[in-house]
Amino acid sequence: MRGIRTFFSILWSGAILLFIAYLAAVLIAFFYLSPSIVRGILTGNCTRCLGALLLVNPFWEPLFLVWLLSGQSFLLWLSILLGLLVGIYLYLILFHGRSTYGALRLPLRRLSDRLRSESVIITVGQIFVAILFFDLVYFTLFLPAIGIQPESPASFRELPEWYQMYGLVEAAFTEEIAIRVVLIGAPLALGSLVIRLFQTSRASVGGRPRGIGFVASSLKYLAGGQVNSTSPRSAQILGVVLIILSAAFFGYLHVITWGVLWKFVDTFVGGLALGYLFLRKGVAASILLHFSINAFSLLLTASGGEDSILSVLLIGVFYLALAALGAGFFFFYLRESGRLLLKPLLKPSKGIVTKRLSPRGELPGPPGESLFRVDCPDCGAKEAVYEEGVVKCAACGRRL
Repeated sequence: MRGIRTFFSILWSGAILLFIAYLAAVLIAFFYLSPSIVRGILTGNCTRCLGALLLVNPFWEPLFLVWLLSGQSFLLWLSILLGLLVGIYLYLILFHGRSTYGALRLPLRRLSDRLRSESVIITVGQIFVAILFFDLVYFTLFLPAIGIQPESPASFRELPEWYQMYGLVEAAFTEEIAIRVVLIGAPLALGSLVIRLFQTSRASVGGRPRGIGFVASSLKYLAGGQVNSTSPRSAQILGVVLIILSAAFFGYLHVITWGVLWKFVDTFVGGLALGYLFLRKGVAASILLHFSINAFSLLLTASGGEDSILSVLLIGVFYLALAALGAGFFFFYLRESGRLLLKPLLKPSKGIVTKRLSPRGELPGPPGESLFRVDCPDCGAKEAVYEEGVVKCAACGRRL
């Protein structure tokens, strides 16, 4: 058993390191190709090549609210996108670089701790390679088996190459804001706001009434990353429902824009992954995953395009390596998604923390000072920590 765990831990390390290399490569490629995008904007020889600020309106017609940009405003929007992209990379390095390095240095036998690392880089990387595995099976095995040869719409292929590159990157930002923030973050924020407004008239902290800061903190749901296994049961249930609905809407949007029904399946699965990331890690993580999925063509273009056999071969091998490593992650997250869907609907279990907390069954001293043994029903971890008056699993954070 230890040998199997070590083997998969080595594969895990390879997948994460390849993903980190990929993140660096696509960022370099996008900046390398940016001058050609700028030239395309300035020449203005493509009347259909416009920047767009997109707002999805799922409740009534029109379905899309779009503000078209051209000329200097288009260039300004491109600059904003570049700045946001760099900001996300800096955020990952500054706030998640140390936890990523720490997870990579863990002993090989601690595979579970690696898989459940708090690092956004690791979580996005794991889901990214899992999606690559699913897409490889879906596009190269399943669709051809039923007589479908998948390809992008002719209207998209007819656009200049520079605009295709811009569109793939821009979609990572506009679609995440239009789908994840609007359809997941906003309902959660609204629900929390209503509850907190009601609580301000009925509860107090330390004898003082809760104020505007307590109510305004509901807005944090707009940025995502606020729902996990320790969140209130109502928030978990609502989060699961919103993930499914937003993923279905995400798939529907791609069906009507691509004009093919087969596009629904892969975008629905991708929407589930993006929604999960938004809920657990925030909008920066979902944008990063979306950008990572769209960006393979950037590497191909930067390395010489389809005319360069060597670049096609190398990038193809790189893609296959990541997709193959993603098989294990796909089934891991398939199991995790089952838990995410079912757990909030089940009655919370009782008596999880046993008398093994200490020899006399007492809690340790200062909060967060020491670890002790438990049996976590979610992740199977054996250690918990006492913080803020409650006992939490040290691995996944669940209240025990």
